[in-house]
Amino acid sequence: MGKLKDVRCYLCGPVENSDSPVTWRDEITNPLRQIGLIVYDPLKKPKWMPPVDGKAQKDMRANLGSPETRLKNHAARTFCMNIVRHCNIIILKMDYIFTVGTFEELALASGKPVFVISKEITSMWLIDQLNLYDGSRRDLYWCPTTIDCLNKMRKIDQGLIDVDPFEWVFLDNFYSHKGEDNV
Repeated sequence: MGKLKDVRCYLCGPVENSDSPVTWRDEITNPLRQIGLIVYDPLKKPKWMPPVDGKAQKDMRANLGSPETRLKNHAARTFCMNIVRHCNIIILKMDYIFTVGTFEELALASGKPVFVISKEITSMWLIDQLNLYDGSRRDLYWCPTTIDCLNKMRKIDQGLIDVDPFEWVFLDNFYSHKGEDNV
């Protein structure tokens, strides 16, 4: 049906352990694009931006006192925060990895739909932050695997899953940009 065409999606989660050649972000990006989403991966930045992956994080920690490290880290953080502000949907992959930036990104995403990919509940704080106490909200937004998340996105795109118009107000079927009254 195309409900998610041109909707902006940010792939959120720890980058500290992103040294493998193919990450979860790589696996989910093309299928999301096939649905019609515009995907923002924090590991894929313009060439003028410093790299932010597991290796770059380790190198910066080793050179913490360097002014260059401060500039690189601050630029990368600022860039990611701006992407989160710009996006409509967040997809979070949460494992048992210590992370700080991820939670700052989630705080910025307040009020936006946030899909969590995790086999089990990793944090009760996260459950409260995303208001996932209710079973129907948890059924929609909690996904044990990336495949489950993709299947939910496809169903939302096809209109097979109803979504809250207050969280999903950015969808064209809820809001008309042509000056028309309700759609």
